[in-house]
Amino acid sequence: MSAPPKELIAFLKRFDPAVRELALDAREVVLKVLAPSNESILDAYVLAMNYGFSEKMKDQVLYIGVYTKHINLGFHWGSQMDDPEGVLKGNGKRLRHIQIKSQADLGSPVIRDYLRRAAPDDAVRSRTLK
Repeated sequence: MSAPPKELIAFLKRFDPAVRELALDAREVVLKVLAPSNESILDAYVLAMNYGFSEKMKDQVLYIGVYTKHINLGFHWGSQMDDPEGVLKGNGKRLRHIQIKSQADLGSPVIRDYLRRAAPDDAVRSRTLK
């Protein structure tokens, strides 16, 4: 797995060690499940790591939002996903998320299943990503 960008490490310093570790572990899981994918980092009202299959915003499928006491695994097209476990939260037009508060939450097989289904079948995957 590739080392986290220095920029991400700097942004994460403001969070408690447990939340930092949870965010970095979630990043590893996402990069594994969505390989190959593109990663971008945005530090606005929330620190967000976005994942998709090109640099275009329309091709983003997932984000990790880092908060004071938890992280969210967010799905850009979550409103269109099946939710058999009833774990997706949110009521906007597109976005849904799963709140993750611990390593046990992150390690749940349900999480891996939802991550695998995050990318629509017709997702554009960049040929330049490895």
